[in-house]
Amino acid sequence: MVNLSSPSGQYPVGATTFVLPVRPTSTIGDSQRQVHVDGQSQLEPTLTLEEVAFTVYYPAVVDNNSKKGLDWLVRPVDKTLKGYEHFLGVKGFISASLYPLLYLYGRTIKVPIYPNAPLLNPNNAELRTSLNQGEPETNGAKPWPLVIFSHGLGGSRTTYSNLCTRVASSGRVVIAFEHRDGTSPAVMPKNPDTGKVKAKLYTQPEDVTWPNGKPSNPFALRLDQLEFRRKEIYLGYNAFKKFIQTGDRGELFVLDKDGKEMGGDDHETPAKKKGGECCWYGGKGVFDWNEWRNGCGGTEVRCEEDVTLTGHSFGGATVLSLLSSPAPDGYARIPISKAVVHDPWLEPLPSPGPTPYSPRLSSSTNRSSETINDAVIPMLILNSEGFTLWTDHFARLQAIAKGWGDAPIITLIRAEHTSFSDFPLLAPNSKSAKLLLDISGTLTMKFFEGHLDVDTGKGMEGIPRRKMEVEHVEPGKGNERGEGEKKQKRLVGDVGEVIVH
Repeated sequence: MVNLSSPSGQYPVGATTFVLPVRPTSTIGDSQRQVHVDGQSQLEPTLTLEEVAFTVYYPAVVDNNSKKGLDWLVRPVDKTLKGYEHFLGVKGFISASLYPLLYLYGRTIKVPIYPNAPLLNPNNAELRTSLNQGEPETNGAKPWPLVIFSHGLGGSRTTYSNLCTRVASSGRVVIAFEHRDGTSPAVMPKNPDTGKVKAKLYTQPEDVTWPNGKPSNPFALRLDQLEFRRKEIYLGYNAFKKFIQTGDRGELFVLDKDGKEMGGDDHETPAKKKGGECCWYGGKGVFDWNEWRNGCGGTEVRCEEDVTLTGHSFGGATVLSLLSSPAPDGYARIPISKAVVHDPWLEPLPSPGPTPYSPRLSSSTNRSSETINDAVIPMLILNSEGFTLWTDHFARLQAIAKGWGDAPIITLIRAEHTSFSDFPLLAPNSKSAKLLLDISGTLTMKFFEGHLDVDTGKGMEGIPRRKMEVEHVEPGKGNERGEGEKKQKRLVGDVGEVIVH
């Protein structure tokens, strides 16, 4: 078994995956993709919203019988591996000899947290104190703050587990979405109308067709996917809020460790029926919704205010898109108070912009500073080295940051685009990857807590800072340059240092 890093906060972490059927299903955009049904090839809409899925990471109640081990690679593994082939654009790349090794390795990767453990009730001061190694609660019982996370291209609801579990172990509830817009390696939605489950693999823009010809905007599919993601987030947030606040789960259901729907029990306690075996830990039998809520009375998760939004890459674009767009019809805006974006990918977003959305701006041409500032929320931008050296992209990022109240931009020297995810941790020598994740996690947490000030250095103690300088080095880390090869740009500095822009 391959275990990723355990969360370092004061609370044990549980994880439960919820799914909400969407009735009726809805289609976003008019693009189509080719599928095979009963041996026949046919076209279907690329973006059909059938279900909304998300894994919730949270402070959990555990005991001596609790078992750690959340599957990191989303099940079924064979579909996910096939989806990564699509993502990398190398269909059929995994050879017959290599496939069994990757399959077995993928099945063994575990996140060391507790699947389906009950939510820790923040009002249980005695339990919170004991979990905090005997330290008294100084602030009294407060609801768990809510964080919403959006993944990037090729990501999933588990590929950012290092960040999500760290945030949850600090005393927050994180909703990590599994976007079913063709950007996850593989998802298994069930059509609510037919009841059929089918795999949907990663979709490349060149895999889709357009009935009226190829659109002039090269990011037309990405724009539709952003709309799809915004709807997923609103639907998922509202369903989870309703369940937490009232106990009414509606049509929500939970996935077991194999990615299949678990039976639900809203009345009896499985532990009693099974002679003390807590079936919510092992994923056996039914899922007890009341036990999971653990006596919560509706105010234990802070859903009505101070929600934090965060995302990586295309997930960062999703954050900016959501904050600059009105809520879908029939929904109130999510009460987001701050946002953190990791390496936001800006190309799919309309330019100029995006700018903060305000309902008053949508009905008036009066764009006074006072009105615009009403819509601005605090934002932190963390960048990898490559995204900062991407000159045009970084210039646009700086302009966007200025429009969001001069949001601070911090570059992590030697960080790569994947450094904000779990992927680098899978490498045998991941010392640098762990350091970069620790720095990005620390900065993110300090910002969440309101303890980060880049001007004074508050919250950045122990993180070396330097000015931005660019150098040109030989390719291959000092190897002799081949004929025709150019020197590569990189930032002056070492792993662990940051630049504040």
